[in-house]
Amino acid sequence: LEGTLPPELSFLAELTTLSADDNLLTGPIPDSFADLSNLRELNLDNNALTGTLPSGIGRMARLQVWDTDNNRLTGTLPAGIGNLERLRVFDVDNNLLTGTLPPEIGAAGALTVLSLFNNEFTGTIPESFGRLVFLDVLYLQGNELGGALPQGICDLGIGDVRSDCGGPNPKVLCDCCVQCAR
Repeated sequence: LEGTLPPELSFLAELTTLSADDNLLTGPIPDSFADLSNLRELNLDNNALTGTLPSGIGRMARLQVWDTDNNRLTGTLPAGIGNLERLRVFDVDNNLLTGTLPPEIGAAGALTVLSLFNNEFTGTIPESFGRLVFLDVLYLQGNELGGALPQGICDLGIGDVRSDCGGPNPKVLCDCCVQCAR
């Protein structure tokens, strides 16, 4: 597939899965996609999408998988992600996302995979991530994050935690990381 994502897709009120990964899609993810209240899976990885994540993402009450890695998305993560009580996978790695990580993400209690690596996030890792009790994968490396990984995250016993904790002057101090990038 080539071209842009038509905003008219948001008229498909019963749409539960949208998979258009590994294509040549360009342009933004329409803000109207936040109106897809029955959408469970959004797979748009490996395209050339630009623009920001829909600001109303928190209205997607049934969303379980958001996979938009390997695109050219910009802007910050909307705090509304924390409203997604059923969200299991949130994968936005390899984009151009910026800003601090919203602490509200810690309220997305069903998350098992949180993949944020290779973006341009700054600041520290929110303490609230320690409330993500089902988390199995946390990828934070390749950003401009600093400070210490909150102890609450290590206390969860997550199987795969990765951050920029390697080298003689690590950006992130991490006692439970299984892989440390420089």
